[in-house]
Amino acid sequence: MNNNILLVTVDSLRADHVGCYGYERETTPYIDTLASKGHIFENTFAHACSTRPSFPSILTSTYARMYGGFEKIQSDRTLVSKPLSAAGYQTAGFHSNPYLSADFGYDKGWNQFFEGSETESLLAQLRGYARDKLDDDSLVYKALKKLYDGTERQTGIEVGSIYVTADDLTDQAIAWSNEIADRDDSRFLWIHYMDVHHPYAPPESYQQAFRDEPVSDRRAIQLRRKMLEEPDDITDAELQTLIDLYDGEIKYFDHHAGRFIE
Repeated sequence: MNNNILLVTVDSLRADHVGCYGYERETTPYIDTLASKGHIFENTFAHACSTRPSFPSILTSTYARMYGGFEKIQSDRTLVSKPLSAAGYQTAGFHSNPYLSADFGYDKGWNQFFEGSETESLLAQLRGYARDKLDDDSLVYKALKKLYDGTERQTGIEVGSIYVTADDLTDQAIAWSNEIADRDDSRFLWIHYMDVHHPYAPPESYQQAFRDEPVSDRRAIQLRRKMLEEPDDITDAELQTLIDLYDGEIKYFDHHAGRFIE
């Protein structure tokens, strides 16, 4: 008998926007169904508020500053994929968060590890190179960041998106699962969704669950830039729009996570 394990993580999801934790909007119908049939934890805390210090704890069961800190997973720090692989599990990880890439040591112990970079556009690859290789204080980095931020602010165009959408990521995870379905090995699959991370630009059908008029991608990008740079100037109407878009992204993720689990 196979003992398959699935770990689903989602970036930037607030507990107070999830139905089974009391949110009044129907953002998470699938998660709510799972919660009604399983265990729900109500007193759980992240180790930190961002990816790099949080995920070592999630995937290694150690505190963020152990084993040399959280800039990179050190060789003597054991990812959950390694003992499961050694125990005969077929293991796979699917994500598109650059801080969870092979560059940060997260590629150990997987039979298949998809980190999104192979599907990135040239602009996204250049953006990633600047982020990972250039000194934040260098003149070149500052000039490129100013150009990038200004382009978003003025045109509403996100230059070089690095995130793989929930539908594409789910399709890839399903393809891997189907590919090995006939094997006797147990499976461990980790899938990490980025859709709930800003910018909030869900498909129109998911926006319309919470608002009458959908917001264009360009307007959503411009709102993201204002939210980051001028949060005190966000109007009540703009704040409600951001909340509507955020909830739409949650509903979009919930649908595709449910599609994969089913």
